[in-house]
Amino acid sequence: MSNIAAIVEEFNKSEPFKAKLPVTLKNGFTLTMMSGRCAECKAPLDDNLMRGSIVLFPEQERPNVVCANGYGYCEDCEVLTEYVGRVRAGGKDTYLEVFRAKGWVRFRLVHEKRWKRLRKKILDFLQG
Repeated sequence: MSNIAAIVEEFNKSEPFKAKLPVTLKNGFTLTMMSGRCAECKAPLDDNLMRGSIVLFPEQERPNVVCANGYGYCEDCEVLTEYVGRVRAGGKDTYLEVFRAKGWVRFRLVHEKRWKRLRKKILDFLQG
């Protein structure tokens, strides 16, 4: 079996990432969804077609790291886009780390509670 055939077979056997969520990290951040874009056309991928494995570190109720490895399928382009990433609790902050051609890239995520407070401050400011 070719490498591509093995990837397609594994993709077809895998559950969507969303079936394994939500996961709450040790710092209280709750990962509720995973999304992606097609590598070819850049269109958002259907979350039912984002599939692969999710591993928790350490393997306990409230982990520090959630690792995801899998593929997203674009029905328009008929292309599988590989996804390798992790969400990491770092004290009060949470980071999304994705593997790109030149290595790991890190993005800081905003906690929902902080986002609600920030949104309220912005609305209060705009409403005078």
